[in-house]
Amino acid sequence: KALWAAHQWPAEVFGGRDTVQLPPFRFGAPEAQHTVSSDHVPRRPLGDHGAAAASTVQVLLHPDNTGNGAAVLSLLEMAPGLEIPRHRHSSAELLLILSGHGRAQGRPVRAGDAVYVAAGVAHDLENDGAAPMAAVQLYAPAGPERRFLGQTDPGTQPVPDAERGTGAIVRVA
Repeated sequence: KALWAAHQWPAEVFGGRDTVQLPPFRFGAPEAQHTVSSDHVPRRPLGDHGAAAASTVQVLLHPDNTGNGAAVLSLLEMAPGLEIPRHRHSSAELLLILSGHGRAQGRPVRAGDAVYVAAGVAHDLENDGAAPMAAVQLYAPAGPERRFLGQTDPGTQPVPDAERGTGAIVRVA
């Protein structure tokens, strides 16, 4: 509790209350639950050149295979030097760093850290290490994953560098 009280929480997450406001996560499962093995999901490159071509995403759970658009789960592997430019989504995003280290909105992140980005908050992600950085990525609700599946996502927009702001990224070690 002392650690909680000593931390400076962004107003978007902690508005002076004793609890953090996270969006409601509702999941109504289809009639049967399914297990999706990452062995059966293609790795899709994040780009055509350099570090982006060496980086991959596997969209494991999404509306097409769960029947539910409440959340999407993917595995992200970022090659050394990859920088995902500043952008925002109409969905909340949660990252759990599995291995490696990097920076999320200029703040260091490493294996075991969780990063929460509220819907609409500008953010970026970078692997500044010499090894790949792997993360579990959750979007709620579905939408931003469409760009990984070759579809358009009107809810994801680039953000100019001039529009910095502090954002609502919370690092939980």
